[in-house]
Amino acid sequence: MKKLKLFTMAMIAMFAMVVTVNAATITDLKEDPYKDSVEVTEDDEVTTIKLLKTAEFNLEVKDGEKVVLDLNGHTLNNTIEEGKLQVDCPTIKVEKNGTLTIKDSGTSGSITRTKAYPESQLQQAIIDNYGELNLEGGFISPQIASVYGIRNLAGATINVSGGRVSTLYEKNYGLWNAGTANISGGQFDQSYQADMPAVVNSQNAKMNITGGIFRDMTGKKIQTVAPVTGSETIITGGQFDRQDPETFVSEPQDMSAFIPDGYIVDSYGKVMVKPVEITPEIPGADDVVTTDSETSDVLKESLLNTTDEELKELIENNDVTVVLEAKETTVDDDKKKEFADALPDATISKYLDISVLVKAGTTIRNLHELDEEITLTVKVPEDLPEVKEGYTRVYYILREHDGKVEVLKTVLSEDGTELSFATDKFSTYALAYEDQANAGTTSNPDTVDSIGSYLILSAIACTGLVALGYSIKKKFEN
Repeated sequence: MKKLKLFTMAMIAMFAMVVTVNAATITDLKEDPYKDSVEVTEDDEVTTIKLLKTAEFNLEVKDGEKVVLDLNGHTLNNTIEEGKLQVDCPTIKVEKNGTLTIKDSGTSGSITRTKAYPESQLQQAIIDNYGELNLEGGFISPQIASVYGIRNLAGATINVSGGRVSTLYEKNYGLWNAGTANISGGQFDQSYQADMPAVVNSQNAKMNITGGIFRDMTGKKIQTVAPVTGSETIITGGQFDRQDPETFVSEPQDMSAFIPDGYIVDSYGKVMVKPVEITPEIPGADDVVTTDSETSDVLKESLLNTTDEELKELIENNDVTVVLEAKETTVDDDKKKEFADALPDATISKYLDISVLVKAGTTIRNLHELDEEITLTVKVPEDLPEVKEGYTRVYYILREHDGKVEVLKTVLSEDGTELSFATDKFSTYALAYEDQANAGTTSNPDTVDSIGSYLILSAIACTGLVALGYSIKKKFEN
């Protein structure tokens, strides 16, 4: 009972440290102690909140409310109790079906957060949007680590036509979009010590960039705009700069400097970015060579991560089809000898030509190597000679690439009908086999030649014994 009481007291103490901050509503801002900080007016169901000086409160826009926040050249800062772990306390929160427009009738209005959590920080935001957010002005900047500038959450919409969003520290994000983001203006800075993208379009989110300035100020050449796999990111305009951290001089960059591999970049200033369409075509179960379930993914990843500049350009400017092609082939006498020398005791059953082809429009590129191995399976021919009793058949896959023949590691299926192997090089292959005597089995001696040899050896042995006996007899007689 005493232990239970102590545990209960400990839990109460722990939760006492977690404080939920009550945000100020429109009704609250009309009352003391906010009267000297803000001016609140209403017109046609739209409430305008105008800062009269730098203020500290957390604004909450309720479901169904339409609010305009005019920073008026002043700063709105988050209010939290220093050193206590607090939840649900962004500087501004827009609820679902709420609408907030942020503008600045002054020249230096800002929204920020300057107070830090304890070591076990919660990743919080300056603005959490669950409804509709229109950013027309103001400066939004996380002043401490592990804080988002704006989180546009699933189902929410943000429209950016002005203002500036900047990151300052290692774990800052400027805009994290999980809903729909339309950016036609404003500025997004990847600043100083930051190592996260200024703008992230998360999985299943939509982002349409038609304007705005996107600037890398770190000197690290990191992505200012980061479209996550599975997102829809379309860019048809905007200015993309890179600033020298020592001279602070900004220079326009080609859009490709800000977009990850796997996205198409048309031209600077007029850019359409979309995921590259790569369609794998791999053999089915009825073909001479089949593949494992991961082959398609490996082929796509190899193309997206290629370091071949010509191939990279081909992929970036076309939808492509990557084809794994395998067929039986014939080889000349010189190549036959190369394969035979690699396994002198084996019999070659058939030769295979295995290729990876990249098709883009009328262009076809033959890939001779991949960055990662894929698993292929060859069918064992049904018309091979039967294995003699006392012998076991061993199968081999030989690969000739760049004039060198190698014997690859293989795995034979339980029913003995398929042979699998891994490879990252593509040219000519051979399927070979060798019948090896089982352990404890000796060759059959019952042949005429064997019997004759045995009789000759026996006669030689008898002659030797006679000669030895005669020699011993002579010795005793003397």
